Amino acid sequence: MARPEFKGIVWRNVYHMLCYSVKYISDLNLDDSDYESIKGVADLLGKILIEAHKYSLSYSKLTEYKPKTSLSTNPKGRLDIYKSTSTGKDLQGKLYHTHYTLDIDTIPNRIIKKAYEILLEAGRDSDSFSEETRTSISYYLNLLRGVGELSRDDIVNIYNNNIGLDTLQNWHKPVIAISQLIIRNSLLLDSYGKIFTFVFDNYKQLNLIFEEFVRSYISEAFAGTNLRVSRPVYKVSGGSSLHLDILCQLDQRFLVIDTKWYEHEPEGNANSNEVYRYAGAVERNNTSVNGEHRDISINALILYAKTFSWPIRHPCTNERLRDIELLIYERQLDLNKSFEEIQSDIVELVNETMPK
Repeated sequence: MARPEFKGIVWRNVYHMLCYSVKYISDLNLDDSDYESIKGVADLLGKILIEAHKYSLSYSKLTEYKPKTSLSTNPKGRLDIYKSTSTGKDLQGKLYHTHYTLDIDTIPNRIIKKAYEILLEAGRDSDSFSEETRTSISYYLNLLRGVGELSRDDIVNIYNNNIGLDTLQNWHKPVIAISQLIIRNSLLLDSYGKIFTFVFDNYKQLNLIFEEFVRSYISEAFAGTNLRVSRPVYKVSGGSSLHLDILCQLDQRFLVIDTKWYEHEPEGNANSNEVYRYAGAVERNNTSVNGEHRDISINALILYAKTFSWPIRHPCTNERLRDIELLIYERQLDLNKSFEEIQSDIVELVNETMPK
């Protein structure tokens, strides 16, 4: 049984969204897995991570040859004559030598280990995991004994998607890709991009998976058209940044999409104020190109993941951005439909809310 706060979530659809959010996950062919027994986000991610790790290990281990200096009577590799003769000690026929050995302590294994640790911490509540998932995570984490910790630079590279994923052998890509998602989605950052700590928040994970899915699917659905999809970052006063979820551009028309997945019905108009700021950043950065003014039109869409029923209170709000009329739409995407219907609804929403 799912935990009460996850009632209504169709986990099979979340898995399909993950296939868009995380490259290479579809290579695992998990479409026929049992998603009805999933207890929560950590349980789902844990099961996928375990299957990806099994898949990786079925081909080879993520090891590297690293140099090791030893002292023995049976040297191999390259002799270090200088070190052997300059110690001032009787080495009793032993010589220093440097040779290469396979080492499990690699960056990819550190990434996998960190992902397991984050999930295990998230699953301290016994209701968050199935016992099978908990036992499997402990088993595979035990295989990584001797693997070190990620450095701050490693974590920054993970956050910036700069870990050389495409250089890995194909069978290792799924486990590193899902591990990277778990780590990135658990990072707490301030507006200046400084890393504070790792916190696994169920609805932050769902929201980021939802965001990446919507952005990736729009790119796929409108491939071959003039519509461009991006995730821009705009600098604002004080040195901080505004990170937009999704920006669709068709000629001089812009659609700002802000995705939300809530555990409870949202209250107030904070989301409208947020997308107003995003739209303002789009206006400031696109009305002048190479010093020349151009006329643009902007709309905004607040897109809620819907897994339970609640009313949209402000379907469309008319605002002003200096000389530009801004329409802010609020819509729900019903995630309890079939996945094909969800995909079709996304296309209809973009067509409906893009400036005419």
